[in-house]
Amino acid sequence: MQRITFWLGCVAIGLLWLPCAHGQRPLKLAGDTVRLTPNTTKISKGDKSAIAALGTPIEGKYYLIAQFDDIPTPLTQNKLKESGVQLTDYLGDYAYFAIFPAAGLEKAVKDVGLIALAPCKAEWKLNDNLRDGNIPDYARSQGGIGCVAYYYEGLSELWVERRLAQLGITNAHIVSIFTSIELTLSREQALQLAEEPWIKSIGLKSPPAELFERDHCSSLRCL
Repeated sequence: MQRITFWLGCVAIGLLWLPCAHGQRPLKLAGDTVRLTPNTTKISKGDKSAIAALGTPIEGKYYLIAQFDDIPTPLTQNKLKESGVQLTDYLGDYAYFAIFPAAGLEKAVKDVGLIALAPCKAEWKLNDNLRDGNIPDYARSQGGIGCVAYYYEGLSELWVERRLAQLGITNAHIVSIFTSIELTLSREQALQLAEEPWIKSIGLKSPPAELFERDHCSSLRCL
């Protein structure tokens, strides 16, 4: 009887642990707790609805959140690279911003410990101030809100410029070395830009630097 009770206890613990081991770990994105739905088994079998849920490829690529059952080993990372997959920012809980090829997607998700793929929703990309409309004075201007947006690696500056123009955003300064865009937007434009799958995040521009004066103290004396 004690042995049966012991094994039942082990099964119960295993069931509690199972969601974490299979990609059900909750993610923290822009203050939201997010649980991705496992879907890579369906994708690997060519399920049309599961693939359609990833959105429309851009230049033959999907820009997604990828969650694994563990941190990919060097061997797994090499296999992903060979399939044309690029893991970029680590988001915690075995999840990454990732770029997947549209061609060969079914093969790319097989046998790499991948549990879920999902497009990043707009509300997960905006910082709290933009989402809530609580904009500090330093970020306000007559033209709107001073913002910085980050986009996925691999997109050319020309492509980004053209896409921004299509969205009606022309007052943008692209810093390609940091894959970032400095721009002034209305809150509505920020929400619209966050809907773009190639955008990772949008926040407010940095506050101005403040100078502090040391009273009655030279820099040498304060060292």
